Amino acid sequence: MIRLRKAVGEAVAAVFVLFLVSVLFAFTILNMPQQPQVGIRSVVSDLERMISESLQLVLINESAWMILNTGSHDTSVENVLILGNDGFLRILEPVNQVEFGYRSVSHCVIEPSRYLRVGGSASISCVGGSLAGLITTAGRIITTDPKLYVRVVTSESINQTILLEASIVENLMNYIEDPSLLLPGSNSVKTYNLGLKLISRKLDTNIDLEVNSSYVFVTRSPDGKWNLLITGQDSPGSSRYVEIGENEYVIGTSGYYKRYRIVVYGYEGLVDLCGSRIESPTIFKCSSSLCVLRLSGNVELISFYAYVDGYTTDTLGFEPYILTGDIRGSGFMSLIFTTIDSTASGGASNYNDRNSYGNLLDYTQVPLRLIFSNFEINNTKYNTAVLSVKFTFLDNSEVDVDEADNRVIVRLGLYDPQRRDWVYKYDLSYYELCRYEGSIITKDFILRIPAPTEAGSKIYYVALELLDPYLYSGGGKNDIDVTFILEYLGIILGVGR
Repeated sequence: MIRLRKAVGEAVAAVFVLFLVSVLFAFTILNMPQQPQVGIRSVVSDLERMISESLQLVLINESAWMILNTGSHDTSVENVLILGNDGFLRILEPVNQVEFGYRSVSHCVIEPSRYLRVGGSASISCVGGSLAGLITTAGRIITTDPKLYVRVVTSESINQTILLEASIVENLMNYIEDPSLLLPGSNSVKTYNLGLKLISRKLDTNIDLEVNSSYVFVTRSPDGKWNLLITGQDSPGSSRYVEIGENEYVIGTSGYYKRYRIVVYGYEGLVDLCGSRIESPTIFKCSSSLCVLRLSGNVELISFYAYVDGYTTDTLGFEPYILTGDIRGSGFMSLIFTTIDSTASGGASNYNDRNSYGNLLDYTQVPLRLIFSNFEINNTKYNTAVLSVKFTFLDNSEVDVDEADNRVIVRLGLYDPQRRDWVYKYDLSYYELCRYEGSIITKDFILRIPAPTEAGSKIYYVALELLDPYLYSGGGKNDIDVTFILEYLGIILGVGR
């Protein structure tokens, strides 16, 4: 009997020890680093949910909005971005009307619930500030249109700045990190087949021109004068001309007719296009030989670039590819970058930018970088920023991603001028921009500002880079040219809660 009890006791002890070993083993396994596949599934699931989320904000009045779930997923509002009356941007958790207890000076109330089913709606009203955006549970940021909250909330009540302002448009050279990239002798831009040479560049002069045009960008400068960027071609023996001061250049001679670009700033006079007077900013596209532009008046600057027979240099600066001014008649300044010359488009079997004389492809060998030094960002005062961007993108490809690699067209973000390097940046690649092609897009980017404990006391700036990274590489690929129009750039600085 004693032996039996001893045997049972030993068996129980063995089972208990085995149980402890099993528990420890299980605990070890459960706390081991997980396999990457688990995280990947989670990320993919979040991305799928984020893509299918679509919340629309509809303004009711200056303090209230309607939230509409127009997507294909149920979702909820995790946080709100509010521009406080004290001038700071804060990320807060919304409250329900039925909740009681302490509420901060700045807060937003969602009714009836922050949870929104597909097709559902809720109202949100804010006290102590203005709504700037929402953050969903999946991490998607839904923002109000930056131009709208710029107008609703005065500059005295929030720490808000429009970066692309008149001073930059009027003095662009002062904000380009390397101004020499604009000059004709620069190697910034490389042409393929039909190159461009600076024929004449004059300040404060009279002009009289009559040229056939493919593209005409017409903007208003801050003082109300006209700015223009013209691309075009003509035929041998054409009598059309460009007269600058006392010098006349006949388009039908010297090969000028094969390709030309003209940039005009501060023009006062009649703008006649196809026999009609242009009264407001516009973008004009025409493939007919009857698209004749006529100018006659005073200019602050004109630069005339053209192809010249026998001229073999295939590089030049950015000047004939850049234009500034108000392109929509909205009062907001724009920055236009375009390497597109003709109205032709193409696929994998032909050149996209071409005319009857040859190929008009352009490629940027270095990016054009603008530093918005009109606004300092001090990391001892701020740790977050929301960068609001409004833009339009165009290219001349008929098949888009099927004939081009995915390369970066635009970079923007936080920049350290001392190190001449990015601190925090976003890349807008060709494949992403193709999703928005032809549309006016507003996007907001949250920038993290490094703390002094990480980087020391620093002054940062917002920077923007523009590129056309495509030059024909054989097989009908990578021969696209692009147009990027930056229509608005603004920033709001914030601190932690």
